[in-house]
Amino acid sequence: MMKITSMPPDSVFTRQIRESLQKIADAPDCGPGLRDAVKGILSGESDITTLLTAPGIDEAVHKGMQLHEQQQSTLTAEKRQQQDEAAASHAAALLTSDPMACSIELGNTPFAE
Repeated sequence: MMKITSMPPDSVFTRQIRESLQKIADAPDCGPGLRDAVKGILSGESDITTLLTAPGIDEAVHKGMQLHEQQQSTLTAEKRQQQDEAAASHAAALLTSDPMACSIELGNTPFAE
């Protein structure tokens, strides 16, 4: 399995993964089991797939999905369209600038050996 420390450090994909993991670790409602798993991944002690079985990951994902749904339900159609366009533009830029991200789009995972 691949550790985040073995991914290209200057990759847009790697930076985004690191930033997202750090946000999880810094969240006030992140439980200690999930925080420890994330910190292990960031330090290179653990494989990134550790996150899939980390204590509290199910609850964290569920809460995140609920929050996203709540936020989306309050948006106007125009604002949703703007977000969709921004997301499409960001995805296109990511896919054209980062081969690691392209492998995800093609169905391959950069975390497999």
